[in-house]
Formats: sequence, structure tokens, C-alpha cells
Amino acid sequence: MKQKTSSNTTNEKDLCRLYYIYGEEEYLKIHYCSDIINKAVSAVKEMNVTEFDGKNFELIDLENCINSYPVMSDKKAVKITDMDNNRLKKEFSSELLKILENIPDFCVVVFYDTQCKNSSNNAALIKLIEKAGGITEKADHPSYAKLETWCYRHFKNEGKNISRQDLAYFLQIADNDMTFLNNEILKLCSSTDAETITKADIDSIVVKSVDANRYEIIDAFCSGKYSEVVKIIDKLYLQNTDDMMIANVFYKAFLDLWHARLALDGMKTQSQLAQDFGMRTYGANKAMKNVRGMSLEFIHQSLQLALKLDTQLKSTPYNKRDLITAFAADIIYRRDNVKA
Repeated sequence: MKQKTSSNTTNEKDLCRLYYIYGEEEYLKIHYCSDIINKAVSAVKEMNVTEFDGKNFELIDLENCINSYPVMSDKKAVKITDMDNNRLKKEFSSELLKILENIPDFCVVVFYDTQCKNSSNNAALIKLIEKAGGITEKADHPSYAKLETWCYRHFKNEGKNISRQDLAYFLQIADNDMTFLNNEILKLCSSTDAETITKADIDSIVVKSVDANRYEIIDAFCSGKYSEVVKIIDKLYLQNTDDMMIANVFYKAFLDLWHARLALDGMKTQSQLAQDFGMRTYGANKAMKNVRGMSLEFIHQSLQLALKLDTQLKSTPYNKRDLITAFAADIIYRRDNVKA
């Protein structure tokens, strides 16, 4: 089975004539696709790179394009985006296979999928590509260790240093989508003349993920600071977070505390909490630290109120923001009146 998963870039001499790139990490998919095309086409890209919409191209047009010679270049590239798997019926599939089995040496064909995240929805295309002798490339989210190395290298490439501790903090509060991280790294590096990126730089520049706001909400609720909770709600609205997502942030925050309370009562460690419930280390630390003064009764009530808020937001025609701030006030009141 000719399949790679999140591999390194391809050397020009190792180029195959046919690729299929799909998966959940958009940044890597774009990187792999661009790398293959750039390696294949050495000159006059505007005349030697042709793109087809996978939903409505004609096989005769694809075949003619693949077999036409490159212009002032050794190779040409053909990119087919979002192949419609519903088109891969018997007759169409067999004709497409004939074309792909006979790609000339001067052409590289890349099927690029912006939609399919795994092989459950594109099995027919994977089978077709492999039968034609091509390579399928699944771009998965990298592990935390690989993501950390990737970020560190990108900071270095921009001429900046960052401590391992501050890099870990950056990854804990930021959305771990690689395109987002790349943009945030560029923002951080361009915002300071200093050689080292600090936690203060990160706090002032980086847009915090919804998860990071969840951790802040845990801090604010647990300290009983209603004004801090309202500030976080205001920030979420400024980030164009919709009402239902904000309600979901509240629910997940109290679910984290519920899990932490169970872990604490079960004499489990912070690392065990993170592993058992798929939490980030940063979030597990926040939940374990803050839950010590909370009872299961209070957390259970909070979860019930969060679910009630969700129902109210879906059914009310009135100002949803008022419901959210009233929910926050109710939680703070209960925190002060339900004994641990």
C-alpha cells in the first residue's frame, strides 16, 4: 500500500506521477501540495500548473491537459481539488483509472482534498489512486512533541528565541491549528525588536483559544469575581464567539471541574486527570488547583444550570447576552452559598 502519513517533503528526483493529499491538518495539506508542485514545475508556473474542480470536470479535458507538453519546463502539474466521490461510479471510475495509469513522465497529478479528514469518506478515491500506482498522503495533526519542535524551529527561522516554558505556555493557550500558530508566530516576531519572545509578549499578542478562555473562566468563577467573568464574556463577544459557543465554554469549564473533583477524591494526580479525560496539561492544572474548595453538589448544580442555559438560548427570542450574564451571577451566588 503506497501511503504516507505526515511525511517529509519530497525530493525532485523522487517525485511520483500521482498523489492524493487529504487529512485534518490544513496547513500540512497546503504545504505538501505546494511542495510537490514547486518541485515538479521549474519555470513558467502560470502556463504549467492547471487546476480542476473535482466536482464537475470532464474526463476528456483532464486527459488532454495531462498529455499536453509543458511550456519551457521539464514538467507540468495538474491539481484536482475536492474530487466528488459520488462521481466514482463504475464507468467514470474505470475511465479515470485508465487516464491515471498512463500519466506521462513530464506530468505530475495531485488530487487535493480540503474536505475529507479521514479515509471513511474517500475510500473509493484512495483505492483508485493506489491502483493507478499513486501515493496517498494523509496529513494528521502532529503530536504535541512534533508541534513543539515545529514551533521552536519557526521562531528560530524568524530570528527569535523562546524558552521551553514560554513555548509550552504558547501552545497551551493558542488554538493548535498549524495555520493559526504560524500566523501567531509571525505576529509575535514582528511585534518586538527583542531577541527573545516572553510570556508577556504572548499574553499581549496571541489570540487565546476558546479552551484558554475556558481556563480563565475556571479561575474567575473559583475566585468568586463576577466582574472578571463578565470581562471574559465581553472578550468572547469581541472575538465574534456566538452565544451557543459561549454557553458551551461554561459547560466545558464545569465539566473540567467535575472531572477534577472526581480525580481529587479518587487520589489521582494531575497527569492522570489529563490522561483520563483528554485534557491539556495547562487545563488539568487549572482545574485541579481550583476545585479543592468546591463540592460535588455545587459543581453538579453548575452543570445543570449550564445545560438549562443552553436550552434557554435555543428557545428565547430575547437578548441572549442577558441570559448569559444572569447565569454567571447565579453561579457566583451559589458558589458563595453552597458549602464545600
